[in-house]
Amino acid sequence: MDTKDWTDSPWFVPFADLDTAATNSLDTPPLTGVKYDDEKPRMHLLPPKATIEVAKVLTFGAQKYDEENWRKLENLQDRYTSGALRHIFAHMDGEKLDPESGISHLAHALCCLLFKLEIELEE
Repeated sequence: MDTKDWTDSPWFVPFADLDTAATNSLDTPPLTGVKYDDEKPRMHLLPPKATIEVAKVLTFGAQKYDEENWRKLENLQDRYTSGALRHIFAHMDGEKLDPESGISHLAHALCCLLFKLEIELEE
């Protein structure tokens, strides 16, 4: 079996060097890695709180219908446009939360728009 001696680790500090090591930052590894992801989407830019609210709407829908029910509708582009607009108009009228789910109307509208976009991208 191939085993590596733990003293070969860049994090190994002999006891005699602990005083010196204590003054250095051992929390940050040396920056020697390479990752070619400059052209990839920067997923960390998604707003986390809003994304969680959207996930709550998706969970509500999955429990009420099923996880893939949204794909099974006829004329779904028009139906989800209508649904998104109903939620947006309700929000514009001052109603923040959908009365059935208790979740933000805007999160519901975003789900409708995400469904429309997903189907459009798949076509």
